[in-house]
Amino acid sequence: AAIKLQLQTLNSRDLPVDKQKQLYARALVDSNRLEKLVENLLLVNKIESGRLPLTKTSLNVSVLLDRLIKQGYPQMLESGRVRAELDVDLMVNADDMAMESIILNLIDNALKYGGETEVTVRLRSLDKSNLELSVSDFGNGIPHTEREKVFERFYRRGNEEVRQTKGTGIGLYLVKLLVNSHHGSIFIEDNTPKGT
Repeated sequence: AAIKLQLQTLNSRDLPVDKQKQLYARALVDSNRLEKLVENLLLVNKIESGRLPLTKTSLNVSVLLDRLIKQGYPQMLESGRVRAELDVDLMVNADDMAMESIILNLIDNALKYGGETEVTVRLRSLDKSNLELSVSDFGNGIPHTEREKVFERFYRRGNEEVRQTKGTGIGLYLVKLLVNSHHGSIFIEDNTPKGT
């Protein structure tokens, strides 16, 4: 609806160039959001129906994470809004596309729902066979009663602050499916002094 309105406005009015550029930029952002939603829904459908062949290989998750952060969030990295604390050369037997989806969804959620707070991405080795990836923010956090619900399909928290943020409630559901398919676990904890 937003894309349609923006294009109709561009088509029906003689607007100044700066206003045209603004509407084109908004339409592109909304189009990218819609594309990501469709990709996530298709991916969820494939996982649920058992039609997603995961090609697990030895993957340097440290290198993958570093690349995704530098390519996807360069301005936020430079400004300090996103911080990365990554142990080097940590290997995991995983599907690279699935790992990429997990990482990007977690970071995007922290940026979207953590307010304007700093988001820290950490990757560390717990022992010889277990790695821990954490994404933390200093936002309002998630009430204990809703922590399992956020991993349900299409669930969005009920407060007005969350509803004003664009989202579909599919990202964390997808993350949980992909983590489970890699025999991992995902959970939510309080951050200190606040946040998730």
